[in-house]
Order: sequence, then C-alpha cells, then structure tokens
Amino acid sequence: MFEKRKQLKYQSIIKDLISLPDSAEKISKLLETLSAYYKFCYQNKLDSALPFNEQLKGLFIIPSEPSIFNDFPNLERIVNDLEEAIKINRDEGLITGITEEEAEILLSYSITNARKILTKGYDIKKDSLEGVCGYAQFLTLYPFYQIGVPVTINNVTSFPFAEKLGHAFGSVTLPIINFNGEVSNESFLIDASYRQFFTIYGNHIGRYFLDDTPDSGYFVIQTEEGKKFAADLLSKGFVPLTLENAKMYGESFSLSASKLDSDTFDKIRSISASEYLKSITDCSLKFDYTEAEISAEIAENNILFPTDKLKK
Repeated sequence: MFEKRKQLKYQSIIKDLISLPDSAEKISKLLETLSAYYKFCYQNKLDSALPFNEQLKGLFIIPSEPSIFNDFPNLERIVNDLEEAIKINRDEGLITGITEEEAEILLSYSITNARKILTKGYDIKKDSLEGVCGYAQFLTLYPFYQIGVPVTINNVTSFPFAEKLGHAFGSVTLPIINFNGEVSNESFLIDASYRQFFTIYGNHIGRYFLDDTPDSGYFVIQTEEGKKFAADLLSKGFVPLTLENAKMYGESFSLSASKLDSDTFDKIRSISASEYLKSITDCSLKFDYTEAEISAEIAENNILFPTDKLKK
C-alpha cells in the first residue's frame, strides 16, 4: 500500500511539473523526477505506465525550435554557379566553386523548403517529428542530388553498436572557394528531423529501468561542446561535417543503442572520430523512393532548387 501511494505521489508531481511554464528548472526537475519514478516502479515491480507520455514527447531537453529562413539572396545565380562549377571540376579538376556563405544559402533554402513542406502534416515548432526522417532526408538531399552535388544517403545503423537503431540523415559535399581563391571540397551533415531525439520522454536515466535506453540527445549534451553542436543542428538542420561533429553525432547513437554497461561505454568512447566520419562518407544507400514517387513529389511540392539559366 505504501508503494502504491508513493507511486501516485510521483505521478502527481510529474503532472504538476508538466503544467508549469517552460524553463530550464522545470526540465531539470522533470528529468530527475521521471528517473526516480521509473527506478522506484522497477524496484517495487509496479506498472510504470504514465497517462501523459504524449505531453512529455512535446517537451524538449534543450531549446530545439527549428529555424525557418526567409532571405536567400542571389539563390538562382548561386545554383547556376554551382552547377557550372561541378561541370568544370569534373572535367578539369578541383579549380572552382562557390563561397561558404553561398553554400549556407543553398543549405538554408533546402532545409527551409523541407520544413515548410513538413508543416502540411506536422506542427514543426511543437512536434518531435518522430517517424519522418526518411521523408525529411529525401526533401533536403534530393535538390542537391538533382543538380549533380555528391550526397550520401545515410542511416545511423552504420555506426558501431547502433545496428538495432534506425534514423535517416545525410550529407552533401560542395566545392568551396576561400578568400585566397583556393578551392576545397567541404561536406555538411544534414538532419532535418534530429529533434525527435531530444524529448523529455526519451532522455532520462529512467529509460534503463524500462528495458530501454535514453535517446541520443541525452548523450550528446553531456558536454558544452555537444550542447552547442546539438543546438546548431536542431536550429539550422545542418552543420559542417568535421571529424569532431561526426564523432559527437555518431557516438551518441552508439551509446543510445547500448545497455548501461561501463565496459561497453568505454569501448564506444574509444572509437575514433575518423571511423564515425568514414561510416558517413562511405555510405552507399539510395533514396527509398521510386522514380514515379519522386516525379509526383516534385510536381506537388516543388522541392527542387529554382534555376534561371543566365544568358551569356
């Protein structure tokens, strides 16, 4: 009887916390209380089901509202310049490209266009976007693929220890010309539905007492560097695909896929950044859409980059 009364008390506290205005203190107390609740239920063999899981899926452990950009200066010209650069580089080697600022305009346009399309079925400012990763992957990567940009079509199953998980994301590689006129290929990690891994529901230690594990968001925000990485990817939908970013992204999924075991965690944390980067760049997956489905999507939602071939 005591155990049941204490369980109900926990549930009342969780309910009251959910109703409070959003704040860092609210999130911290919710995570702490949920962890304690699930541990208590596990130790006392009580049914831990909560009636407000959907509400917990609409609350997030860090600010995660996606950005919607509105200004894309010289977009059509940039697209044309990139197409021309790809052709020249293919024939003559890596000799020309677009600026980093122009690359960010293209990436921001692609992400924003995808997010606007997703608003037809989701409230992207409130929903976790769970289950839309394949569609978001297609919407963000296909515009680049269609104009000849190298893309990787990825799933987190390729990361070490993460075979049982599933989440679609990708990368694009663009020829970037710097202030000195030097050209190099630079890659960007793209994930427009990353938000689903940062809900209160999935990011507390109590998950281990449900024969489950915390989501990748729990692991990536354990450091200040990880918090900044996550905040950038959640907001913009893309980040540079550096060694550091590849490891933070991939390692968090490897840890999320593993039970609470210090030896396994040590093995995962010893995996090099280059191995995580290789898992992304060496991927050979394809879009999970038929040609007919792609044509229908283009016709309905206008997912491609706008172009206006300049007259010479």
